[in-house]
Amino acid sequence: MRRGICKMARMGTMLFIVAFMLTSCAKKQQDISQEENEDNLVYSAQYTRVMDYIDSEMFAFDADKDTLIINCRTDEDYTSSRKLMSLTLDDMQLHEVVDGTNAEEYSSFVKSGDYYYAARDGASGVEIVKLDDNFAEVDSVTTEISSTYSMPWTNPLAADSEGRLYIMSSSEVQVYDSEFNELCSIEISGNIYGGIAVCGDKAYTIVVDGLTSILSEIDVKTQSLVRINGSLPGNYRAFCGTDGKIYIVGMGTIYEYDIAADSLSTMLSLIEYGVDGYSVTDMYVGENDSIVLIIDESYVTPGDYALGIEVLSKVPADSLPPRQKITVAAYASDSYYMEEYIQFIRFMRANPEYTIVFENYNDDYTDSISFDEFNKMLISGIDADIFLFSDYDTDMIKNMADKGILYDLDNFISTDAELKNALIPNVHEKLKYNGGLYGISAYCSVSTLTGRKSVVGDRAEWNVQKITEMLENDEDLTLFASGDAADILSTLIYNGVCMDENFIRNEGFDSERFIELLELCRLCGIRNKNADRIVVDAKAIVDGRAMVVNDHNTFGDVRDYYALYGDEEFVRIGYPDEAGGRSVMKWWNMLCISNSSENKDAAWELVRSFLSSDYYENVPNSQPNMYPVVQRECEKRISDELENQNTQTVTIFSVDDNLNVIDERYIDAPMIDSEQAGIIMDEINTASLCAYDIDRTIADIIFEEAAYYFEGQKTAGEVGKIIQDRVQLYLDEKD
Repeated sequence: MRRGICKMARMGTMLFIVAFMLTSCAKKQQDISQEENEDNLVYSAQYTRVMDYIDSEMFAFDADKDTLIINCRTDEDYTSSRKLMSLTLDDMQLHEVVDGTNAEEYSSFVKSGDYYYAARDGASGVEIVKLDDNFAEVDSVTTEISSTYSMPWTNPLAADSEGRLYIMSSSEVQVYDSEFNELCSIEISGNIYGGIAVCGDKAYTIVVDGLTSILSEIDVKTQSLVRINGSLPGNYRAFCGTDGKIYIVGMGTIYEYDIAADSLSTMLSLIEYGVDGYSVTDMYVGENDSIVLIIDESYVTPGDYALGIEVLSKVPADSLPPRQKITVAAYASDSYYMEEYIQFIRFMRANPEYTIVFENYNDDYTDSISFDEFNKMLISGIDADIFLFSDYDTDMIKNMADKGILYDLDNFISTDAELKNALIPNVHEKLKYNGGLYGISAYCSVSTLTGRKSVVGDRAEWNVQKITEMLENDEDLTLFASGDAADILSTLIYNGVCMDENFIRNEGFDSERFIELLELCRLCGIRNKNADRIVVDAKAIVDGRAMVVNDHNTFGDVRDYYALYGDEEFVRIGYPDEAGGRSVMKWWNMLCISNSSENKDAAWELVRSFLSSDYYENVPNSQPNMYPVVQRECEKRISDELENQNTQTVTIFSVDDNLNVIDERYIDAPMIDSEQAGIIMDEINTASLCAYDIDRTIADIIFEEAAYYFEGQKTAGEVGKIIQDRVQLYLDEKD
């Protein structure tokens, strides 16, 4: 669909997915507010859904009239000619500006003085067109820029208060006066996510460089760029500011950068207004310093969009109705919590009596603290109702549960008629720690190992000693297709091998069993290094060189294995253990409720919304190997995958020492039935380990010391003894 292609090109795949999955809301205004401490004024947010089915939109803001001009297509198929629409912000009335005529295909649009300026792709270069108040063409100039596709997607055309026009491509900035006389052309190394921001009579280029952006002033007199700052948030959207300030919109925050003071500060949280920053396509400063956000809203299908306007304006605090505040504390980069952001927004729009304050203590650009500091703050007490942890923070959850900081969520679930028996039993059990449910996740996954049954044998006898014996009997065999000793050890340790409580406290890392594990990893690392380079699991399976491959329990994995193993039976053998192979259950981000929260009921309403059908159906899951923890939703997802199977192939290719493909062939992946797909649920229902069983501090000790053995500096026995001493010291301090 043309619409989908356009959006993906302009915003990037992740931005497209986020915008697509945001809910459509009714075509009416909604109030969402947040307090600001200036003369007892608060920001009040007025959201309006103004247009269904909009495509390729470009905006210009007329500050004098407080009116937004929109150049777009507006029909359901996105095939019509373009239109010019005006939206007056004081009454949110939409009008067609050019009545009965078609607007041009502009790639950018800006208002300056009495005129509008637009860029379009001309025959010999990009044209800048001057339009009068009735949008009739007055004049134009053709630049040397060859195509609009070489221009940044964000703000490639701008005008300053002196009437100068700036147009930016990936290689240069061209500057013209209001009469289209070229003032200068400046070479630049650009980026499609960069653009131009204007503050009064000065203009700045914004060039994204990895995770940061470079801000440079365009000096017309010297015809050069003067670098101002090289550490602004990258991959975020920067918009024209006022009074020497530039606004930078992130996923959940608006930052304010003061150019004169070279200071970046958090201006306000978009979450509290029900706004996802990635859906903001443009931003303007309106009357009385109001902030106007132009928002792409999803509509019906991935290719269909609507337009929403959010106006943030300051009003007296006592003029707004009270709202119950739910405070969420977290520590991770904003992008890590994409799904949570979207659900916060959906929850607030569906429940206007609540406002969500999202406190991220790992702000990438302003008030960040170290993880250790955050941990200490949690223990001493943070004023939050909900703690949001990443899947790597299970040790922290255990620590906080031991100290009585977290509330047992089973107190809610046991009396919740809808959820009481809704969770997958094994998932529910694995989420518990010391008998209490102190955190819950919307998604779970299962990791295991898969191999030919004729090679790996029976799961009940799958242990390190047996694997070592098999390798000693077949010098051409290895455990995994690739990886050095450290890689193999990391895979096994992080999936629970020698990491259960009984082994750690009773057998220990100076035992023969752990020494055998180190020796196995070293042997496999050597074989992988000396063997012909086989780095692709598919070829390793077909060639029979690797015993097992890592299996993430996805629907695609099941189909691939039926294709690759052919008539031979494959088995999910699990990670080796003395008690037999075991699978490991993991989960996505965890939501916990503070034991000291005075808003536990409100906090639970937000937490349980992550287990609702509405959440699973409308919020994207960026982790394809994750399945809902709610049984009916998990079964529905597998059923949908069965119904919607498409023809696909598994690629088998060989590479040389430089990883160049030297041979390639394909195997058709078969359509599978419900019985075959049932092995996904089997693993979820029987996984015997979980993330709580893996102490990451102990894992870090193992990796640090094992390196000396793999590098030949110490024996396996010496390393095991050192690891045991360090682990025992850690356990003594922990106890």
